[in-house]
Amino acid sequence: MSVSIDSPEQLPEAFRSTRMRSRALRSLRRDPGALIGAIVISILVFVALAAPVLAPYPDQGRGEAHVSARDLAPSSEHWFGTDHLGRDVLSRVIYGAQVTLVVSIASVLLGDTIGFAWGIASGYLGQSDLKAFQAMPFFNFGPELQFVGRYTAISSTDPNGIRLATYESRVVPGRGDRYDELYLGANYYFYGHRLKVQTGLQFADMDDTANDGGAYSGTSWVTGLRVGW
Repeated sequence: MSVSIDSPEQLPEAFRSTRMRSRALRSLRRDPGALIGAIVISILVFVALAAPVLAPYPDQGRGEAHVSARDLAPSSEHWFGTDHLGRDVLSRVIYGAQVTLVVSIASVLLGDTIGFAWGIASGYLGQSDLKAFQAMPFFNFGPELQFVGRYTAISSTDPNGIRLATYESRVVPGRGDRYDELYLGANYYFYGHRLKVQTGLQFADMDDTANDGGAYSGTSWVTGLRVGW
């Protein structure tokens, strides 16, 4: 007795699932980057789920302070040492995988939701297509001083597809179709990357093919205090 199968849909569900898994495994083997990424994500998920078992001090991993043991060097009891509140650093790292996993999933979902809504709005409201390029080389002159350069180029398929940023738009509220910007500046770090003063010169030009009030060419000096955590 023989059975002919004309399409994959006629295959049994279990067999089709096996074929899909085999195809996925073959794809991973052919792409080392995807394989490494899958391994890293799998390890992250495993560590996040098994944190209460893997962490040597689960309570400290969840944030409980142990001030009498603060700022200890790495040892057999605390492989990574302890922090300024006496918490085991290894336990904090392991429990940090849970935060990383939650933030990663939330950011992807948020980005997809906003991107989906923005794409629909752009399609229905007639937002033009944009092409953009940005390069930002920097040079660290010691642990506190950093010199930065940045070049940005944006072009629009429509004559009025680009609007200037907050400060320049107060000078020229119109729109254009080509924007170029060159920034040269310096950053001075007071407390690592958490507190810095930044200052620099910005040269910007915007073309307005429609010639309806969007052309701009100017130089600005930007200075600010940036705080991060």
